[in-house]
Amino acid sequence: MKPLRIGINALFRGKPTGAANYIINLVKYLAKIDRYNEYYIFVTDSNRGYFDLSQHNQHEILCSVKAERPILRRAWEQIIFPFIVSEQKLDILHCPVNVVPIFSRCRNVVTFLDCQYFHESSTNTFLRKLFHNLFMRKTLKKADIIMTISNSMKEEILHYLGDNDTTVFVTHLGQDYSRTNGRHVDPERIKRDLGITRKYILFVGFPQYRKNLTGLLKGFANACKELHEPYDLIICGDIETKIESDYPNILRTIDELKFRKYIKFTNYLETDDLQDLITGAEFFAFPSFYEGFGLPVIEAMACGTPVLVSDIPVMREVAGEAGTYIDPYDVDDISRGICQLLLDNDLREKLRIKGKQVASQFTWENTASRTLKCYHQTVKKDT
Repeated sequence: MKPLRIGINALFRGKPTGAANYIINLVKYLAKIDRYNEYYIFVTDSNRGYFDLSQHNQHEILCSVKAERPILRRAWEQIIFPFIVSEQKLDILHCPVNVVPIFSRCRNVVTFLDCQYFHESSTNTFLRKLFHNLFMRKTLKKADIIMTISNSMKEEILHYLGDNDTTVFVTHLGQDYSRTNGRHVDPERIKRDLGITRKYILFVGFPQYRKNLTGLLKGFANACKELHEPYDLIICGDIETKIESDYPNILRTIDELKFRKYIKFTNYLETDDLQDLITGAEFFAFPSFYEGFGLPVIEAMACGTPVLVSDIPVMREVAGEAGTYIDPYDVDDISRGICQLLLDNDLREKLRIKGKQVASQFTWENTASRTLKCYHQTVKKDT
């Protein structure tokens, strides 16, 4: 079979977290496992630096769209992008974030990352919910192969979108924190750099409502009354982006609790700094109401850091026996989980070991390998 010409839509905005992290690592590890097929990576001037496309079968296609303006970018992807795709004479176009260009003429693969836009409780903007409700349904009919990132999301897709079970492939996300590539992991260095003087609990992620940071703050404040020594709660993530951020409500909650000196914020950190920060935490807290996968959880487990997670299906799938589970809607239960992890040294040590074992099952090599199989499956559908 002749090499496939495969395009990957990498027109993400912002920092390399969440969906962007997925795209960057997918491209990186496809290069490691596949030197035969030809890959055309569609990037913008602002994000091209995140990709090393020096391998002979990887090609950069620089697009003029401003990814930082989401409404214009989405319109551009539907109207202009199909012509650019057509110029490359692709066999397959993979769109890793929920939507494909409806007028694309090649075979289409899509990754549905979550179904939050179909939830009545969603706090996404009206236009964003409207767009995804419409175009995810159209994508379902247009795509030749549908991938998603967890079995929990596969069930949601079938529930909300009603697709045939056999066309949805689960491709778990991965992590590479299990390998330090010879680098000395140094939690003490990052603590000095950030001015952290106490033991700390850590959250990493964009501070939107579904992450339940106000619940975490209230549970932490209650737990501190039961603890024998002071701890800090470190919130690490993009606190500059305003759209759909719950940051103002988070600050209001901190003021109401009168607990400001125990809460520290740090903006986005580069990979090595983040790994050091995670490794130095007493445990990692992730009390989300809703997740498609929960990538920071497996990254924390790979660092040997115990995890406190919501008792929701996707967290059971990802953390397994390595998680300490709480009801995200119950502040008292969040407080109980915090106290349990901080007061039980033996439990934390047990979870460190178990977490590394669980995290080792989630690798970007596996993600890339499974994705490549889906590309081949897309072609086989026509034979």
